[in-house]
Amino acid sequence: MEHHKGNLNHGGASIKLCFFSSLASFDTGMPICTFKLIRHFSNNPEYEVHLIVPEPGELVARLQNEKVKVEIIPFSRLRSARRGADFFRFCVGWPAAVVRISGYLKRNKINIVHFSDFIDAPFYPAAKLGKAEIVAHLRLCIEKPLQRWFFSVWAGIFARKVVCISNAVRKLSGLRDSKTEVVPDPGPDYSLFDPSRAYPTHPALDERKIHLTTIAKFLWVKGHDFFIRMAALVENSLPGAVQFVIVGDRQKGHERFFDEITCLARELDIQKAIAIIGQVPHDEIPALLSHTDIFVHLPRYQEGLGGVVGEAMAMGVPVVAFDSGGVGECFRDQKDGYLIPHHDFKAAADKVISLAKDHGLRKKMGGSAMAYVRERFSLSRHMGAVELIYRDMLKARVRSNHVDAK
Repeated sequence: MEHHKGNLNHGGASIKLCFFSSLASFDTGMPICTFKLIRHFSNNPEYEVHLIVPEPGELVARLQNEKVKVEIIPFSRLRSARRGADFFRFCVGWPAAVVRISGYLKRNKINIVHFSDFIDAPFYPAAKLGKAEIVAHLRLCIEKPLQRWFFSVWAGIFARKVVCISNAVRKLSGLRDSKTEVVPDPGPDYSLFDPSRAYPTHPALDERKIHLTTIAKFLWVKGHDFFIRMAALVENSLPGAVQFVIVGDRQKGHERFFDEITCLARELDIQKAIAIIGQVPHDEIPALLSHTDIFVHLPRYQEGLGGVVGEAMAMGVPVVAFDSGGVGECFRDQKDGYLIPHHDFKAAADKVISLAKDHGLRKKMGGSAMAYVRERFSLSRHMGAVELIYRDMLKARVRSNHVDAK
């Protein structure tokens, strides 16, 4: 991997591809999937791969041994106007960042810029100014009508194609189907999420109990209050039998929510049954899931697809999840787990109780989930679909240039 600030002397690659990520971390689905794309295309000699990020981070660190040229261009990512100083910082820095990004793309004669998610949208004009084609990846359901309208207009102007990770995401993109392509995420890394391996038990886990796990940062949209209320109902039905495990930690700017959740657990008198493990590196998630009996996913918002759901399934764990956005596209209700009406934590508790009481049912559903996720999500299928989009875009560009020349 190269870090650089100037012109590149490339080696004759036919397609110059630049990935753009507003996040340099490695703790959410967006940078993880971007990493998989970069690693795949950087090993294809037909492509010269670049990456633009605002700062060094784990995403960049993991690319040390890949054939990718990394450009660090500091910029503030899009924030809500309610975030005050952060929103102001983004607005003030945006024009200079667009100029620097477009200059980089133009100097290096980039053919395609692949933006990683919705938060990258403000920088679409930089790719246009840099004379590159734009692929916009959309990984979330745009629930607010005004945001959906704005994105549909913005992406309609700048992007050649919008890749949606689920049909739910496409439906709430505001875009016509001809502008979008549904390409599910590549799914778990099956060499990492391998249920045949022996993993150590986390010291916070009580091995005498059934482990019910959720993985989510402590943000209001993640629905931890639903999880706690569900846990209280399960504890009342099966006192002392279940340990409720939360993988996540207090988030900067959202400390009050973390405190509210811990307070709710005390009010419902189940704090002793709950283990808050904190933020865990992605590579350590398989170990936690290997000692999980039931995985629960209860987001308040409309989920784009549900990467953590697929990871639990890959480890042979049955899932109880709200029917939220694209979650229902991940697994089959009553075969791989249970799909629950959105926000109905009481129904979730009922299904958890039935699974907790029946080891054979857990084993049957977990085995079904593991088989289905491997059938449904494939790295090679994902990469093939994305590459086909690239090829079609470049063909369309060539045709357009021929028409203009005439």
